[in-house]
Amino acid sequence: MTSEPAQSTPADLTVALGTATESSSARTPISPIRGRAWLLVLLVTGLLIAGAVTASLQFIELRTSPPLRVALNPWPGYEFASLAAELGYFEEEGVKVRLVELSSLSDCRRAFERHQVDGMFSTLVEVLLSQQQSGLPSEIALVADASEGADVILAREDLPDLASLKGRRIAVEDASINEVILLRALQSAGMALADVQVLHMAALEMPRAFAEGRIDAAVSYPPMSLQLLSLGAHTIFCTRTMPGVILDVLAFHRDTATNRPDDIAAFGRAFFRAMEYAEQNPQKALTLMAARQGITADQFREVLSGGIRLIGAAEQRGYLSPGGRLHTTTRLITADLATIAVWKNRARRSVIAGETSIPR
Repeated sequence: MTSEPAQSTPADLTVALGTATESSSARTPISPIRGRAWLLVLLVTGLLIAGAVTASLQFIELRTSPPLRVALNPWPGYEFASLAAELGYFEEEGVKVRLVELSSLSDCRRAFERHQVDGMFSTLVEVLLSQQQSGLPSEIALVADASEGADVILAREDLPDLASLKGRRIAVEDASINEVILLRALQSAGMALADVQVLHMAALEMPRAFAEGRIDAAVSYPPMSLQLLSLGAHTIFCTRTMPGVILDVLAFHRDTATNRPDDIAAFGRAFFRAMEYAEQNPQKALTLMAARQGITADQFREVLSGGIRLIGAAEQRGYLSPGGRLHTTTRLITADLATIAVWKNRARRSVIAGETSIPR
């Protein structure tokens, strides 16, 4: 008599499959070669899954972490940050960046001090002033370039030299590298800041003020200096006579440097990659950067080759290491800022006292 097969529950099915597997294995041994092959397949599959998960986590982290906000104003040496963004280098390095474009060094410093940005491109002067006047701790992440001729003092055609500036109206960005340049230029001619009329204004305003006759001279830099030259101004001083003093840097708040070192390192890698790209593809890079500055590619090339010395990744250690060039320059600039502070204090006391003459 033939019996009907029993109906299995899910639990019975699991046991049944286990029993069948065991009996099947007993009848047909698995080949060692096949076993190793399956092990290899499982291993590779596991690695691929792990890699996909890691990539997904990195992508999620990049999208969810706040962007690194960096302020910058018009200056050819800072354009490599914009070029890095244009080329997608920041994303490739795994950092989300927001470049905040402002009109002057002073604007960048104010945004930095108000914590509206995490970092700023500026000269060493703005970083030191933030530390001295606002007590704002910061750290310099990289040195972008040195101005060796690009920063200039431009004057009317009838003012032939520095000595002719005595008593004249000179436009200067307040609390910026402009004041240090003017101080050193006047000292080289045996003069002092009190010998001229300093008018503080934004760099972008200077060409219009010159065209309207409101100023006789200006401390300027590209691209605004090119506008002034086109209006009939001529150069009576440039930073070629003070090499290594005017350094452009990227600084971050100390808490940002402490909490986001990987992002800052990624920013630096992207920035220097853009420099390398410009070296390998000069015409394309110059065209992109010049368009943003409102000048021609030839003008941009002339400024870089004749007045700005770019400082690449390989040179950073020589500047940033303890006792390096940045330390030496900081001591020089600190002394200049002390002289400027004395002059400003005397000028304020003169205004309060109601004096109309230039303070001596």
